[in-house]
This record gives sequence, structure tokens and C-alpha cells, in this order.
Amino acid sequence: MKDHKKYELISSHTGRRSFATNLYLVCKSPHYVMNLTGHQTEENFKRYICVDQREMAEVVRKYINLDYNGEGDENFERFVRALRQDTQTIDQQQEEISQLQKEVQSTKQMAAISEMQRQDAETEVEEQKEAWGMGLSLGDYEDLKRQGDAIAAAIDQQSEE
Repeated sequence: MKDHKKYELISSHTGRRSFATNLYLVCKSPHYVMNLTGHQTEENFKRYICVDQREMAEVVRKYINLDYNGEGDENFERFVRALRQDTQTIDQQQEEISQLQKEVQSTKQMAAISEMQRQDAETEVEEQKEAWGMGLSLGDYEDLKRQGDAIAAAIDQQSEE
């Protein structure tokens, strides 16, 4: 078996994965870490990080301060507060994005309805012009058109038989 130097066995991806895992162990906010790593779903993110039960127990112990020793805890607490605030901000932004997406969908639906109404109005104008060209009122023209459609349907039905 060939001996390898440690740097030959790891890649930048190993560093990225370690960073994501260690930050998650400190802040316990998958959304915050996912924002930094670019993961789209929490499911993929949790498969990506490497957390065993011993590490998770250590995080829980530190998180609830069972081992308070006064060293660096103020900085840790400040860091956790900042991460929690960032997480709340991210959650609010995600809610705003969701609301905007709903508004965009609604706007698209309204635009589609407006377009259909515009097309209907154009069709009605064209029919009015056609009716006047034939010396008919729009009502008489529509009656004539319905009769023509009924005759065409009867002819189609006869040709199918």
C-alpha cells in the first residue's frame, strides 16, 4: 500500500463539506448554512454534511450550556444570536418571495384574462364590420352565423354516416 501525504487525500470539496458540517454544528440553522453552500433542499443538505451522534451530543451539551466554564461563551452566544437573527431574516425573505411569487402568478392570470377579453372585443368588432358590410345588424349576423354553423355540423354528421 502506497503512503500518501494528507494533502494528497483531500480536495477543496472536502474543505467545503467540513466547513458546512462545522458551521451547522455551531449554529444549528440549516437555512443559514444552506444559504452559504447553495443547497436548495434541506434533505440534500443533511445528506451532504457529516454529523455523527457523538458530535451532535457535543453540540447539544454546548448549546444548552451544561458545561459552562466562562471562557469564550459570550462570543459564542453573540454568534448564535447573530445566526438566529440571520435565520429569521432568511425565513422572512423566503416568505416575502413566496408572496411575490403568488402576486406574479395572479398578475399573469389577470394579464391572460385581459388578453382574452381584448381578443373577444377584436372579434366582436370584426363581426360588426362584417355584419354592416352585409347590411345586417349584429344580432341578425350572429343568427345567420349560428344557422350556418348548424348546417355545417349537419353536413359533417351526414358525411360521417
